[in-house]
Amino acid sequence: MKIIVIIQARLTSTRLPGKVLKQLGDSTVIKNIVERASRAKFPDKIVVAISREKTDDPLYQYCMDNGIDCYRGSLNNVLERFFYCANSYDADIIVRLTGDNALIDSNIIDAGIRYLMCNEKNEYIKYRDGLPLGMSVEVFLLRALKKAYELASSKEEREHVTPRMYSDSKTFSWSMASGVGKEDFSSLRWTIDTVDDYKLVSEIYEFFGNNLFRYEDILHAYKEHPEWVEINKHVIQNVIDRKTFEKM
Repeated sequence: MKIIVIIQARLTSTRLPGKVLKQLGDSTVIKNIVERASRAKFPDKIVVAISREKTDDPLYQYCMDNGIDCYRGSLNNVLERFFYCANSYDADIIVRLTGDNALIDSNIIDAGIRYLMCNEKNEYIKYRDGLPLGMSVEVFLLRALKKAYELASSKEEREHVTPRMYSDSKTFSWSMASGVGKEDFSSLRWTIDTVDDYKLVSEIYEFFGNNLFRYEDILHAYKEHPEWVEINKHVIQNVIDRKTFEKM
């Protein structure tokens, strides 16, 4: 069974254009994500999935120059990009990450994969409950991705990859996996979507001086730096469908 991590990325993000190639510690956002994901035990391959538009040419060249597997597909139909990418790498299980996930922990990736493999009735799982925004992973079978691709009927479903999987319970079997530990840290914002998000994550990288730190290490560091919470707590997260996410 082949397991592929697909990291969707682009240079034309609306609130922070070019963020995936911004400096973060001694490297860039995208390279740090790839390196952190590559420490997971289960995945066979890490692939960055970008658009075939000229706007993403610099990102493609960066991946080529740094030995990062890169797939190019549709800019706006990200679901199609994922489906074709997964098929081109003969994936059986897909882990979805985004170019916002610069703090992702390989242990969480492995835990999400393990949860899916141990719960055979599920085609899709979101490992999110209790985790800070930006630390969750989505894991799904190729057959679920294929069904989502064939059934997608809205712009949201095509742009955000997984909404069809968790909104159509008659067609898809899925569940929300509990996060790491007993405490709820979902109020923390560890994604990179705005300038202030980037400032926070940059300070975290500067504090550790490398990208080897774990999820628990960041939580411990927050005790020494309570001011970190204030940096981006005002940022309003864009959601696909608020009612859907409230149910989740």
